[in-house]
Amino acid sequence: IRDCRLVSLLDLALQKDYVRGKIAEYLNHLVELGVAGFRVDASKHMWPGDMEAIFQQLNNLNTRWFSKGSKPFIYQEVIDLGGEPVKSSQYFGLGRVTEFKYGAKLGTVVRRWNGEKMAYLRNWGEGWAFMPSDRALVFVDNHDNQRGQGADGSSILTFWDS
Repeated sequence: IRDCRLVSLLDLALQKDYVRGKIAEYLNHLVELGVAGFRVDASKHMWPGDMEAIFQQLNNLNTRWFSKGSKPFIYQEVIDLGGEPVKSSQYFGLGRVTEFKYGAKLGTVVRRWNGEKMAYLRNWGEGWAFMPSDRALVFVDNHDNQRGQGADGSSILTFWDS
């Protein structure tokens, strides 16, 4: 799942210092232009140590727009619905991690599937076996869910439900 060609894409050889340096150089250029953060797609297909080596090379944000010493906000797409060989917790130390279960479970409650009730939302969050709030990036819908990937899509709330 990590050392392979993901949907026939070439592996970038992130374990090599040269490759890590080129990626960090590009990201630092974006930071210099004013970019404040990065979403890393398909993070579960990259070794956390390789990503950490890149993120450690990132400059602080541009002080023209941000406070001195501010770091880029990083969040990583890791689809972990449970029972996966790669766990979202393996990426907690690198930045926020996408919580796909949030939108899926919220949809089941709003739709009242499986006997769910809005009153049950009193302990919403970690009490529902979600990742810790200070590690999660939550959302209701995204492009993966809309295509039946991610959290499957059947319970996901969209504008069509309004």
